[in-house]
Amino acid sequence: MSDAIDALAAEIAAEVRRAESLHAPMHSPHEGWSIIFEELEELREHVRADTGRSEEARKEAIQIAAMGLRYALNLCGDVV
Repeated sequence: MSDAIDALAAEIAAEVRRAESLHAPMHSPHEGWSIIFEELEELREHVRADTGRSEEARKEAIQIAAMGLRYALNLCGDVV
């Protein structure tokens, strides 16, 4: 199980890096929330269409996790 978690965490980290290379940092909590909400809505569309277990739904879930990390990195200061 921990191998699967590590592999998934690596995918999420790669998505954070990809997003950071394409987009400016989140500027405000409102912007961060909007980005996360947009990703949630895209996953919701898959759930409603009964495609919530598809590869595309999985990508949306990974993007939600990645945007949560970006929110923490961009808006919540240095914790580490």
